[in-house]
Amino acid sequence: FVKMEAPVRLIAEGEKQHYELSDGSSIWLNRNSSLSYKTSFNRQERRVKLSGEAFFDVCKDSRPFVVETDRMDITVHGTKFTVSAYKDRAQTAWLEEGSIAVKGRGLSETLLSPDQRVSFDNGQWTVVDEAASSHTSWIQDRLVMNNRPLSEIVNSLEHWYGTALTVSDAEAAG
Repeated sequence: FVKMEAPVRLIAEGEKQHYELSDGSSIWLNRNSSLSYKTSFNRQERRVKLSGEAFFDVCKDSRPFVVETDRMDITVHGTKFTVSAYKDRAQTAWLEEGSIAVKGRGLSETLLSPDQRVSFDNGQWTVVDEAASSHTSWIQDRLVMNNRPLSEIVNSLEHWYGTALTVSDAEAAG
């Protein structure tokens, strides 16, 4: 008989949650996010599937650690980064420390350096320099929105507080 492993599903519905995986890696799931993986990692790789947003602090290991979303696969060997893969937003990865390789449909493997982000939005991939710390502050219950358009700020606040916001000045809303 082959032992079938049921996948583990971690969920953070109304608030962020912190988890430690069996390999010692730490994951913080943001609100309305889920992470699934097999109960034990195999000998070749450590693979998880993310829906929503998570910060990863991955332990160094000879096996690659792979984060799979519906738009991209991110491969790491020991690093700190954030992935946002909500269905209604651009899918984005921000690298804080170490290096990650990102692949996706229409994107050949792209290696990121610290303080770079890769995004898939409206059918386009972009890689730009951007401080990752602005996108990991939610772990400390802070939102940092320096030099972001009002529409992004409103979107972040709606997600953070779980409520709809209206900007009455159409010109300011952009």
